[in-house]
Amino acid sequence: MNHRVINVGEYEEQGFSVLPRMLPPESVLRAREEFAAIHDGAPTEFPEGCDEPMIVFWLHVRGGRKRYMRLREAPALRALVTHPAVLASVIRLCGGPVRLLETIVFNKPPGTGSSLAWHQDASFYPLDRGIEVSALIPLDPTHEGNGAVSFAIGSHRDSLMSAVDLQTGQKLLGDERAEPGDPRDFGYQIVTPALSPGDVILISDRVWHGSQPNTTVDQPRRMLSVRYISIDTVYRPIPGNAASFMRQITSPVGQTLSGGAFPILDPNMKTGQA
Repeated sequence: MNHRVINVGEYEEQGFSVLPRMLPPESVLRAREEFAAIHDGAPTEFPEGCDEPMIVFWLHVRGGRKRYMRLREAPALRALVTHPAVLASVIRLCGGPVRLLETIVFNKPPGTGSSLAWHQDASFYPLDRGIEVSALIPLDPTHEGNGAVSFAIGSHRDSLMSAVDLQTGQKLLGDERAEPGDPRDFGYQIVTPALSPGDVILISDRVWHGSQPNTTVDQPRRMLSVRYISIDTVYRPIPGNAASFMRQITSPVGQTLSGGAFPILDPNMKTGQA
């Protein structure tokens, strides 16, 4: 079986698809080492007027702050963001060229990493009429004990629920959509795939997902999350939207999202025109 080819039918049925051994483990190891070397020194303030892709380092502990860096300053991580195998599958799911929307490393340390409430990524984004696919790329082996991500199978077909506080699960102020709650109460089956560095999960922006705390004493759980959007995606904010990249949006409401912070990525891994 060619593990580098996305199973579109499985993705459309589940709302996500696991692709084992999609990336060379040595590339992931370089990215992990790069993250360990640079994340503590990254600023905690978002740079004003930055019109290029950023990477967010998000420490998942109570009160943990985000840190920010220009993606070009993290070449090993950027190589995963624009890896040919990942982009080929994302472009296939989106039906054509894609823009890079957001890049985050979620860091859940041993013994202290907090839970991540059930949510749909699309609830947080001021976007409409496009397709959004995320690539989750583990930098460490992940399993239930160290806070691997859980998914509600088929939940991407449900209505778009409210955005929530990711630690408490409470809906954000001003968001009038229904709270997602626990997908098991809606009859969804939950799976928590165990992953190794080199594996990739591609997920729909509407699939419900969350994670438990890292209860191990010595196993970090660092996950690169990359969000891609189709190039016809429209900027349309509503109450409850919240994301670091919103500070970089210059497109008028109702127009397609564009700009240097959201470059087009072609199949040859080059950044195209804004």
